Amino acid sequence: MGGGMNALVALGCVKINMQIAQGNEAVEAFYRSLGYEPEVRLSMGKKLSVNIPSRD
Repeated sequence: MGGGMNALVALGCVKINMQIAQGNEAVEAFYRSLGYEPEVRLSMGKKLSVNIPSRD
């Protein structure tokens, strides 16, 4: 993870945003240990069903 962050810093990025599933406490603890903090946001998505393979 450090190498990726260093590359983003070198490119001039000022912030990294991560999305994790609500209730995934282990992953939340991992990212908190790296200095990430929760932010109140609404994440919206839309599945493009034409591109989702059927389970047949």
